Amino acid sequence: VSETSLIPVIKHDKGNCHTYIDSNADIAMARDIAINAKVQRPGVCNAAETVLVHRVVLDSFMQTTGKALAANGVQLRCDPDALAAAQKISEVRACAIAAEPADFTTEFLELILAVKVVGGVDEAIEHIETHGSHHSDAIITADESTAERFLSEVDSATVYWNASTR
Repeated sequence: VSETSLIPVIKHDKGNCHTYIDSNADIAMARDIAINAKVQRPGVCNAAETVLVHRVVLDSFMQTTGKALAANGVQLRCDPDALAAAQKISEVRACAIAAEPADFTTEFLELILAVKVVGGVDEAIEHIETHGSHHSDAIITADESTAERFLSEVDSATVYWNASTR
């Protein structure tokens, strides 16, 4: 259809969707969004497949979101920094394994979530543009300028979450 159509067509066949949790994110909100984005319907193309976590909030993320994801049966495929943080928490340790490079480009469509630690929005955008499917991606931050940058530079349907959007 997209090759022969004479009118615009909305289509998509892959959904390697990302959620970026910024250093200024509300961690309770990040937990709620991550659970909804992965657990509610893991087999749909707009389910979260990768969470990018700013290094500054990694420990808080694992204490809250990591525990909640583990309690919901989600396997975490973690980069080395995320795996080290997960191993410190007994409730998360059992569900966390080392990620393979392919995990960051995979649409799992099940209760598996890749977790990567980033140093900021630049690295998050670069990762999404390199490994994402340009379907749906989100940022959780209280910093409006960071959100605006993410929304303008990530080539997908994007959403910005902050405390006022609850």
